[in-house]
Amino acid sequence: MIVDTGDLSLLGGWGDELRFTKAPKVFIDHHPLVKSTESVADLILVDDKAFSCSEIVHRIFKAKRANMTKDVAQALLIGIMFDSQHLAIADCKTIEAVAELCRKGASLGEAKKVLEMPRSLPKVIAHVKAAKRLRAYRAEEWVIAITNVKSFQASIANSLLDLGVDLAFALGSHEDGVRGSLRATQSFYSKTGVHLGIDIAEKVASTLKGKGGGHSTAASLFSSFGEDKIMDQFLSTLSEKLQTKIKEIK
Repeated sequence: MIVDTGDLSLLGGWGDELRFTKAPKVFIDHHPLVKSTESVADLILVDDKAFSCSEIVHRIFKAKRANMTKDVAQALLIGIMFDSQHLAIADCKTIEAVAELCRKGASLGEAKKVLEMPRSLPKVIAHVKAAKRLRAYRAEEWVIAITNVKSFQASIANSLLDLGVDLAFALGSHEDGVRGSLRATQSFYSKTGVHLGIDIAEKVASTLKGKGGGHSTAASLFSSFGEDKIMDQFLSTLSEKLQTKIKEIK
């Protein structure tokens, strides 16, 4: 059973073992699977509108009327809290699942404690560097921010949304290539219909012979091309999808 892994290449050497094993392969995910992964799956349980795999697992328990222990309920609650950014991007179905897990004995307080991140000096420095390197763009009413930093890209992209931008892209070079995280507001997705995972990350990565995907408002990508090439392709792909020119804010 493979959970929250829409691309077997993310598993490294385990990916090849899974690909060639004769054992039944079940994929549970809240991201669309890439085609190469779909081709080896025996059973696929995917809901890309769910905010976490934990919600899908919770539904399976309900459908099978399986007994859920307090520990299992707590684990699923932690998964939901993590993926939904402490319910910041949750919907009513997510809240219902959280309430049902709490009735099974899970604790919101304990989940928050597990997910608490102590202040990290490297993280603070990375955020400061990202702010210094920030480039801002405008596409009609939408404000887009791009920055390059080697670590904490997801956290930095989220923090840029807190500044008020509509779409953020943080990327950085590593030994094996460039990794990037994309984040957008729910308002941006609702009004434009641009799905970060499918319309941006996947297309940019595919064009640049990399890997990419994710959710409507949160996605990631990897490519062996340079940062400048990836940023240019990102802006070109976004401009084409929005059907408007993107101009840098000086």
